[in-house]
Amino acid sequence: YAVAVVALLSLAATLTLLLRSHRLAGTATLAQGVATVVGVGGVHVAPRWSSLTDSYSAAHVDALSWAIILAMMLAGLALVVGGVAPWRREWAGRT
Repeated sequence: YAVAVVALLSLAATLTLLLRSHRLAGTATLAQGVATVVGVGGVHVAPRWSSLTDSYSAAHVDALSWAIILAMMLAGLALVVGGVAPWRREWAGRT
């Protein structure tokens, strides 16, 4: 559960940066999104490879559990898209 606590704390920090329109909010959002997709995939989707994993394929969980994991990964991808948006606007302004 320690990994989940760290993930929730980093998400809270990212949301705080976003709500305060901090200059690092885009970078934090991008990093949070990548960490969410890679972390959730590594912990729950990949086969068991360490004591930090909770492989859903080995646990034979139900469809709802898989749907929640998919939703978390899609939310991570949305954070990646949102984190890249400020840079895209900046790059578009240079042309």
